[in-house]
Amino acid sequence: MKKFVSILLSLLVFFCQLPAYTAEIEVLPNQIVPIRLNEKYNSKNVTEGMEIDAQIASDIKIQNILIFKEGDKAKLKIISVKKAKFLGIPGEITVSGGKVYDTKGIEHNFEFNQIITGEEKTYPKVCLTISLFFLWPLALCAFIKGGQAELLPLKTIDAKIVSGFTFTY
Repeated sequence: MKKFVSILLSLLVFFCQLPAYTAEIEVLPNQIVPIRLNEKYNSKNVTEGMEIDAQIASDIKIQNILIFKEGDKAKLKIISVKKAKFLGIPGEITVSGGKVYDTKGIEHNFEFNQIITGEEKTYPKVCLTISLFFLWPLALCAFIKGGQAELLPLKTIDAKIVSGFTFTY
């Protein structure tokens, strides 16, 4: 009986040390990963260099293997911010790149460049110009600000993975 138990334990130890079967899939550069924001941001409440939380908008499968899962974490990088100013000058947010995480939690950089501009209000400039010549009280229109630039939560952003990688499953 002792011999049987020792042989059984030896076999168990041997089989436990065998490596598990793994396979690899090559994810090519420029793979599109759709992401969306979790909440609304505008040029008033973001700062330069800030990373905004986002999430993957839909599953990405390659050869029927899930690489990026819907709802997993992503981040967008804010490069520059200009707040709305008087005379109707709009706010502006420049977004450039970020990070996305695969199903194993490994971070991958992505490429995305966009400048979001708020609504420009031209009537304060027109009123100010008219007020200089005719009706000076219209000069108060100069104190009207332009619209803030906004990043909306339901808008899908197509981000491109910067460099390819090997996904092991």
